[in-house]
Amino acid sequence: CHRNALDAYEIALKLQADQIFALAGKAETLRMLGLNEDALPWFDAALQVKPDHAFAIRGKGAALNALHRYNSAIPYWEDAIKAEPDSSFAKQGHAEAMERLSMLQERNERGEVEFGPPPAPPQLSASRLAAEKSREMGQALVADGRIKAAIEHFQAALNSHPNWVECLQEIAQLQETQQQWDEAISTYNAILGLDPERVQEACAIGEVYRKTERYDPALDGYRRALEIDAGFVFALSGMGDSLRMLGRFNEALDWFEKAIERKPTHAFALRGKAATLNALGRHEEASSLWRKSLDIE
Repeated sequence: CHRNALDAYEIALKLQADQIFALAGKAETLRMLGLNEDALPWFDAALQVKPDHAFAIRGKGAALNALHRYNSAIPYWEDAIKAEPDSSFAKQGHAEAMERLSMLQERNERGEVEFGPPPAPPQLSASRLAAEKSREMGQALVADGRIKAAIEHFQAALNSHPNWVECLQEIAQLQETQQQWDEAISTYNAILGLDPERVQEACAIGEVYRKTERYDPALDGYRRALEIDAGFVFALSGMGDSLRMLGRFNEALDWFEKAIERKPTHAFALRGKAATLNALGRHEEASSLWRKSLDIE
């Protein structure tokens, strides 16, 4: 399978030598074959084309770890974590590099002689490793703009690990970018089924309904978020805007004011309150708020 993948990447690179997906894919395939030294120049080539390519950054960190070059690996893991704070693969790789480097330093301080590399850490299960690879491939496809294929890879990861919240989050966000609104709502609900206290996903449901002009269910989504966190500013302003669009202007004002009290520089709430005041005929107050929101942005 890996050899076939290498052939496919070679063909792609003959057609376009700087194709980021093929460069990073070839590097990762070489790494998976245990050819870590061979993989490094391909990761470098990918990063030369796109320095912030998270898939290539993580891959180079993993190759350097496998080669026991922990000092060199650590900066790549740190960059990977900055790019993707929820990446368990990057966090595990960074922790391994730090632990191994610390162990080597302690042994050197004690004057112990090293006979080969330190013992390997416990490996991920085969199914988890396959799921991690599916998710990584999905992330690489996102970077390459191949959203539909990316969703398929994230879904493949979920088939073996259905409770993987970070993977569900990535799918929901992609579904929104593809305007697959009901699918996104279903995915956000799946996340809340796993963890009912996730305020961002509850609010996201309200946001999707509001974006699609379904204001009554939007209000339900925002209320759900506010039950989790009564001061969540995006839910407060979302309540205000949904009520405004339903023509319930006095109620909308109350919610916009709560949002502004919580965050005085929240431009969305300032604009929403201005539009509501305008609808109520309070034009001077509205004009002042419009100017304030523009100054913030």
